[in-house]
Amino acid sequence: MLKPPKTAVDGQMEALRISFLLLLPRCVCLLDAEVTLVKTIGKEPDFIPICTNETSNIILLIVCKIRTERSSGEECRMLYRDGGDFVHECDSRFTLKTRNHTVFLHLTSLTPADIGNYTCECSDFNGTHILHLHVTVR
Repeated sequence: MLKPPKTAVDGQMEALRISFLLLLPRCVCLLDAEVTLVKTIGKEPDFIPICTNETSNIILLIVCKIRTERSSGEECRMLYRDGGDFVHECDSRFTLKTRNHTVFLHLTSLTPADIGNYTCECSDFNGTHILHLHVTVR
């Protein structure tokens, strides 16, 4: 069976359809993600992964906000901007560390007074990923 010859409009429609299919996975990746965890921590140090810094997906901004019982509702912040250093406004028990292209929230020497809400936002070219932690300490 013979098919009719393709016209210029058919070729443009095919190119548009292929372009849309190639862009579709990229659009899905641009959606923001939000996760809430409840974590019980002991006296030993704990590393909680915040985001991954890959060659194809550069971290642009990280903001962590920590509000504990000890702080009476006041929050401290930790910050990282692409091309800059980590800024730690919290005490030394709360830090951001990088290992194997992953940024972690590093918690050390916590006590029951450090129970609270910890939120970290990681932004990259694909969107913003938010991790909400409710931390309890045993």
